[in-house]
Amino acid sequence: MKFAKGLSIGLAIVLMAGVAWGQTELLVNGGFELWDNSTTPTGWDHVENITQEGTEVRSGSYSAKHVGGTKDLGQYISGITAGASYTITIWCKVESGDDSDARLWSYWRSSGSNIGSAIESPYFSATDHSNWSSYTVTLDAPSSADEFYFEVRTYSGATVYWDDFSFVENPLSSDPEPSNHVSSFTAVADNHNSITLTWNDNDGDQPAHGFLVGLTTDSENTFEPVDGTPVADSDGPPDWTRNVTHGTETVTITGLDPETQYYAKIWPYTNSGDDIDYKTDGTVPTASATTTAAPEIPKLIISEVADPKDNTDARFIEIYNNSGGTVNFSNQTWYLSRQANGSTWVDLQLTGALSHGEIFVIGFGADYTKFRNAYGFDPDMSSGFISGNGNDGYFLYYGGDHTSGVLVDAYGVINEDGTGKAWEYTDSRAVRGLNQTVSQGNPTWTASEWTISKANVADCTPGVLDTDQSLPVTLSSFTAKTVKGTVVLEWETSAEVENQGFVLSRQSTVGGRDGFETRPAVIASFATDDALKGQGSTTETTQYRYMDTGVELGKTYIYTLADVDYSGKETILKKVEVKVEAEGAVVADGYALSPVYPNPFNATLTVPFTLTERMNVSIELYSLIGQRIMTVVDREFSAGSYNYTVQAGDLASGIYLVRTSFGKKTYMHKAVLLK
Repeated sequence: MKFAKGLSIGLAIVLMAGVAWGQTELLVNGGFELWDNSTTPTGWDHVENITQEGTEVRSGSYSAKHVGGTKDLGQYISGITAGASYTITIWCKVESGDDSDARLWSYWRSSGSNIGSAIESPYFSATDHSNWSSYTVTLDAPSSADEFYFEVRTYSGATVYWDDFSFVENPLSSDPEPSNHVSSFTAVADNHNSITLTWNDNDGDQPAHGFLVGLTTDSENTFEPVDGTPVADSDGPPDWTRNVTHGTETVTITGLDPETQYYAKIWPYTNSGDDIDYKTDGTVPTASATTTAAPEIPKLIISEVADPKDNTDARFIEIYNNSGGTVNFSNQTWYLSRQANGSTWVDLQLTGALSHGEIFVIGFGADYTKFRNAYGFDPDMSSGFISGNGNDGYFLYYGGDHTSGVLVDAYGVINEDGTGKAWEYTDSRAVRGLNQTVSQGNPTWTASEWTISKANVADCTPGVLDTDQSLPVTLSSFTAKTVKGTVVLEWETSAEVENQGFVLSRQSTVGGRDGFETRPAVIASFATDDALKGQGSTTETTQYRYMDTGVELGKTYIYTLADVDYSGKETILKKVEVKVEAEGAVVADGYALSPVYPNPFNATLTVPFTLTERMNVSIELYSLIGQRIMTVVDREFSAGSYNYTVQAGDLASGIYLVRTSFGKKTYMHKAVLLK
């Protein structure tokens, strides 16, 4: 066929990877990419000694790790056609065993019962399957079969990894060319880089098995497919091709250029491989669409660059989101690039997400240890390349690295050694916003936007946007203290401008990565608590107070205070740290209940509570649908601190509710059981 230059022609994979046209995949989740939990692959009916494996895989993200002892993994397959031909493919890797380690062990079935003898493969052993290898067998369904039981077994002493199972119905014969072209073929631009094509299959006497869709920017040099030569999926420029299964009637093509007109054609076909038969006679349906303009690049800003004099391991870069929405680095490509001494480049792709008004901190080091030791919490990312010693420039790129992306913001001058220059930050911190409002990045470093001052670790403020004249609140103080098992937060403002109110967030120094949390959770907001509402605009001194009762004795917490102005912009003002002392604590209403732990748990769960007076306490375990599983305890307790244990070793993995009652007051905690 004739298509614009550069068309890739090869084997067309029509239905799915490994399954050609005419083969119908009947096995559910044979690639083990879906899991109900870490021990149960989705869609499998009989599961013994299986765990989700994410390292030793043949393809995709997961395989199934099977530890022996005559343990089975099986699935019932319905929709069997009596007399039809079926092909089974199994991929496995045997890690250990005695040469009789695993095998296929299956049955044809009829009306719910096995028929005939077991279908057995040769043994898979560490001798011949030490690397990923496959076993394939083709079977004919008995005349009475309506079901197939697909099972593999792993025997004592063996460890086997399973992946990419397949049970397909084979084609019976080749069919003639499709009778009709499609109807109602349309193209619609979804955005700046995506077009969706839709149609009606328009079946005739001979329905199509699949459809070849072609997209090009050259309206004068379109193409025609050739019978017997399958066209594989390909991406341009200049040409894009897609194979689409019958009944789908739509395909979306991405990776296109903005503000560009694209021309599309579609051909129905039957069969596959050397037998593929395209319908090219008559009028081939066409459509066209023009992509929209590219969207505005989100407003991410480098807000602080730090090289503390007293600790070179405490270097960091801070990025602030002023875009008005969340930037998700999984679907937007962003790089922070460092140029050392105006010469060598290193690029770091950002991961995670950053909400509007939040700060993304990248610390120095191969892991989070160096930054945590210096500042007491984890950065959002950590990299050994955040090693700028005062004369290295940092540059923020969108859509690619320093070789292919768009330069959004710059600290320093490209191809310039910063030694002795206005932007040098040796033994210092460079902060944006202290002397000028900056609303978006600037590809040209501008001295008036920055304040550079000598600094030690104690002077640096990672995760905090330093106050400037544009902020709606002038904060005089923000303190935290423990009072009777609670934390009392107090702050004072000397002026407020268009201030809606405040938001308080809390994080504990346990429970997250390596014992730390990286993101605080909101515990109170002016939107739901009148005590946190701001004064609008005022030059009067205003004092605020909030009591946090949802803390655990003995734990340390970091509180973040933020304000929200009339436009909805949230700005972090300050953070404080406080430890809730256990000794001598008295809890209001006669009791205190802490979160259950560990969570997730394996078999044993602890419910910690403290009583300041004698009262009845009951602890019950419920399923998510409200079914009571067990009553752990229901009796009177004397004043004191308790850590009551829930034994759940006989329960299945899943999510449970722990119902704790103090007299007539009841509380629910969600707990995850993982075995």
